[in-house]
Amino acid sequence: MSELEHSDRSDAERARVPHDHLAWEVWDAIRSAWPGQTINWPDEPQMAWAYAVDGISAEIVGEGIRTMVRSGDTFPPSAPEFRRLCLQIDTWEHERIQHADRLAQERLALPPPPRDPQVIASGIASLREALVS
Repeated sequence: MSELEHSDRSDAERARVPHDHLAWEVWDAIRSAWPGQTINWPDEPQMAWAYAVDGISAEIVGEGIRTMVRSGDTFPPSAPEFRRLCLQIDTWEHERIQHADRLAQERLALPPPPRDPQVIASGIASLREALVS
C-alpha cells in the first residue's frame, strides 16, 4: 500500500496531497518555471501529481524536474508526461548495468577471424580435405 492510500486517513485527507510528498516539489518547480501558464492553477498539487511520482526516488524526481525546466517547452507537462520523463532518465545504476551487459556480451562474442593469409589458406585446405574424405 502506498503512502497515498493509508486507510487511517479520512476521505478529505486522502483527497489532499500530504505536505511532505515529492509532488509538492514538482508542483512548486512547475509553477516557478511557467508562472504565466499556471497562474490559475490551485495552490496545492492535485492527487494526479502525487500518483505520478509515487514510487519514484527523490533523486530521479529531482533529475526529472531539472530536465523539465531545461527543456525549453512553452507549456508545463501533464502529470503522466512528467512521470514518463522521470522514468526515461538514466541513472548511474542503470548505466552500470548497461556497462556490465556490454562486457558480458563481449566475453560471449566469437574471436575475430584470423587475418594472416597463411592461416586462412591452411584453414581452407583443412576444409577441402574434410569435404573430400
